[in-house]
Amino acid sequence: MSTEHFKGDDIVSSGAGGGTMRADGPVIPSGVSSGTMRTDGPVVSAGAPVDQSSPAGMPNDIVLNSQPYAIIKLIAQSGESQVYLATHAGQRCALKYYYSQYRPKEEVMRQLKGLRHPDVLALIDYGYHKDRFFEVLEYAEGGTLQDCMPVTSLPMIREIVQEVVSALEYCHTKGIIHRDIKPANIFYRTPGKKDIVVGDFGIASNVAQGEDLVKTTRARTTLYAAPELFVGKKGHVTIDKSVDYYALGMTLLHIWSGEDPLDSTDEFATMDAKRNGRFPFPPDMDNSVRSLVHGLLAVNPADRWGFGQVQQWLRGNEVSLRQQAGPSDYKQYSFGVVDGVQVLVDNPKDLADQLELHPDKGEGQLYRNTIAKWLEPVDQGLANELMDIVERDYPRDRSAGVAKAIYLLDRERPFKDRDGVMLDSQNAMATHFEENFAHYQQELSNPNAAFYVFLEARDYKDKADEYRAFFKQPSAEAALNTLILALQGAEKCILGDHVLHQPCELLALPATAQRLAVQDLANTNSKLSIWLAGFKDLQPTITQWRIMKLYTPATLRHALGRGLLVDHREVNTQEELYSLLRDRPALFFSASPEAEQQRAAGEHWVKNYCNSPATSFTRIVVAVMRRETIPEEESRLMFRYALAIESDSERDIYAVIESLLPAIERVATSQPAVLNDVVDKAAMQIQHVWKDQKPQAQSSFLTTCLRTFAVFAEEHMNECPAFFKALTLKLDDSISDGIRQDIKIIQDKAPRA
Repeated sequence: MSTEHFKGDDIVSSGAGGGTMRADGPVIPSGVSSGTMRTDGPVVSAGAPVDQSSPAGMPNDIVLNSQPYAIIKLIAQSGESQVYLATHAGQRCALKYYYSQYRPKEEVMRQLKGLRHPDVLALIDYGYHKDRFFEVLEYAEGGTLQDCMPVTSLPMIREIVQEVVSALEYCHTKGIIHRDIKPANIFYRTPGKKDIVVGDFGIASNVAQGEDLVKTTRARTTLYAAPELFVGKKGHVTIDKSVDYYALGMTLLHIWSGEDPLDSTDEFATMDAKRNGRFPFPPDMDNSVRSLVHGLLAVNPADRWGFGQVQQWLRGNEVSLRQQAGPSDYKQYSFGVVDGVQVLVDNPKDLADQLELHPDKGEGQLYRNTIAKWLEPVDQGLANELMDIVERDYPRDRSAGVAKAIYLLDRERPFKDRDGVMLDSQNAMATHFEENFAHYQQELSNPNAAFYVFLEARDYKDKADEYRAFFKQPSAEAALNTLILALQGAEKCILGDHVLHQPCELLALPATAQRLAVQDLANTNSKLSIWLAGFKDLQPTITQWRIMKLYTPATLRHALGRGLLVDHREVNTQEELYSLLRDRPALFFSASPEAEQQRAAGEHWVKNYCNSPATSFTRIVVAVMRRETIPEEESRLMFRYALAIESDSERDIYAVIESLLPAIERVATSQPAVLNDVVDKAAMQIQHVWKDQKPQAQSSFLTTCLRTFAVFAEEHMNECPAFFKALTLKLDDSISDGIRQDIKIIQDKAPRA
């Protein structure tokens, strides 16, 4: 199920490969997401097992909306969700469990839950579990159409078309436009590849009863999207049900060839091909299928085949295709004399070459509208666009005007950087900007920069304006990183050779890459920091991590809201830490350096990330000691740790002893050697307090301390007599010496006779 990704006021909708794309940001959605599992595959169907060690795995049994489910295994995973095979009431189903920042459109979910059609995958239930959205779906055992490519059998094509259009017609009559028809969203119910059903309605749109059009965000999967989905004001377009038939046409073209027919990772080239209706049809494609695909891929929605025409095709009737007029011949245009040679061109693309080679000469022709007048008899629209450059867009910045004219005259021309490097995809642009960061940090602060001009010429003025706005913030570094992130696909973050879809994936990076990630996250203007800022639930822990300024891979997990890692086990709550201390105390209390390091890590985590100021690692240790029986050596070390107060001025030794009395009583009978050690440590700490609290000036202060000890011992003697007897004997010499010293002080202060 594709989804909306809520980051503040932004919405991110699923794109190709089960990854995601911003509906109103980045200019080009991502293609197949690397680093995911079965990303564009059958998220609700059987397939090869995937990694079971998910950081957000399901328990074996779970209750959803008061209904019990048994989880069998994880069957698919992507950047937005995990899909589990489950059983409920004796029936197998697919449980799709979204990550916390994703959720589908609930208004569509409400409609789908009540729909029952033989060609639509059934939505059984949906809701929230632990603040994460879930769907329970019919389990399609036969996989998806994508698993079967290529498909070159005419009977199979007819079967696919018949059942898909049946599902589309039913959904359209119910006011639902699917908007994401593609091979990965067409399923087989049975293992024998029979009974086709349409699923994955996550970016579907609602059409009110009696209406034919709906205004919506530009969520789409690039390869299958109709051309009208690429252009819209402020990320919104008005669409109708014909977009689903266009996507069906692209699906048929794709499954016949078995591979991406347009190399849709570059949206600029894809959009140009769709806008001009140029498609590479496989030479072996059946003529009747070719005719169907032509009809479904009509550029103008009014000319596009719909349910009626497809039904005629299925019955074997001939359906007319509306032919678009081909381009007319241009007259020769005299660009002028260059190096003693008269330069003549007879098409816009060649003229663009001359403008690029000789911008000073071409500038005058552009701004006198000479070029527009030459275009006017053949392409009035292009002529008007060039006149807009002169009159409205760049009347003063003629260099920017010439640059835009070049890209308009040659719509297939890639973006060219300052050094002449041709950048033909959004990923290439993003990589180039990162490699030349200092230059573009300054270059893109100019609202008339060539990159923005290029976007405008490709009908992405709204994106150009959005990217310009990035650079109105105080930090140009943050602005450029935001732009790079948008170009690479804001649903993911690319760090060198690694592609991240969820923050927890940072913890699986190799050591070197993780150290670099720590440095990036410490910088609030870095690309990684900006990406993680979209995960609102992580901001408190990331902020706390930055306040601590303990920037290490070991603490990175805490910044990401994860718990304490102990011996490959993650502890996320104080209760889990208690259980671990009870069951495996040697992990924290042994003579090894690792135990000391683990103890320090535990102290840091509890103090800074547990959101409970009344709790400390020491208090949890004491709680374990009071209630549990601990092996002798670990018990000895835990007592030494609990009784240590030198570094904590707020801890009172008597309060510490009082809290430990149940544990002391236990070892007094079962571990006498440990009791002796406890007595020694307690005596040392009491003596330490007596020494520290005695003021520099001579007084009888120690007598007051002794009185406090005596009162404390008398109050608690019955709780552990063996301990207090041994402790008093241990303090005997100190008590005697102290009393003698105080008596001497009193005598020295007495008036002399």
